[in-house]
Amino acid sequence: MRENLNTVFMPILVGFLVCGCKTFKEGNDDVDVPSARQVAAKVAELHPPLEEPLPQVATYRYRREISMYYKLELNASKAQITNALGVMRSHDHEIRACYADRLEEVSGLSGDLQISFTLLKSTGLVGNVARTGGSLSDLATINCVTKKLAHMRFNARGDYRGRVRYSFASSDRSPERAPSVLPQMQMPAKAKPALVGPPSSLARPPTQQQQKSEQKEAANQKCSGCKGQDGGKQQAQAVGQKSKNAD
Repeated sequence: MRENLNTVFMPILVGFLVCGCKTFKEGNDDVDVPSARQVAAKVAELHPPLEEPLPQVATYRYRREISMYYKLELNASKAQITNALGVMRSHDHEIRACYADRLEEVSGLSGDLQISFTLLKSTGLVGNVARTGGSLSDLATINCVTKKLAHMRFNARGDYRGRVRYSFASSDRSPERAPSVLPQMQMPAKAKPALVGPPSSLARPPTQQQQKSEQKEAANQKCSGCKGQDGGKQQAQAVGQKSKNAD
């Protein structure tokens, strides 16, 4: 029975395997394999090259100098006024920052600001702060300076009344190069400028005195040569005379 099954199913199984292999081979023959050039073009399309960075452009910024002055009036003793000036001096950077920050937004901002205040008797804190005058019209700067003054604390104890006048101004100086600029081109150390004199056609002709001195030097050189030749002849004659005497 088993032999009958083998004889029946084996030819069928072999036929299926042969048909499958043929189909697989024909299917592979239909596949279009891309060339190396096509693969490179596809990669370049999917991954475009990075753009070269633009060259840096030299930019300039102006040095801005800020000047701030203030004058304090206080109905107290000289020692207490000196102490109050020291306290205000310790807060200069805060008052200056109020003006500098607004100067970045409002170009050409300047003017003076007068503020009146009182010192509390027990604590030395500032009270009743109010603007009483001045040409400065920027409200942000006025409010900032007023708040900074209201938070100061003085050592003077007593009901003192004071008035301070702040003056603000700014000026733009010579331009500076920004740090992120291209390096400047420098000349090599050997490339030094040559000194160029006037052309020979513009040179002055020699004077008579110079001509005479040159002629005199030339004559002296000739005479020195003649003397050398005469001395050589005399020495040769002396040697010849000595040899004759020896004979």
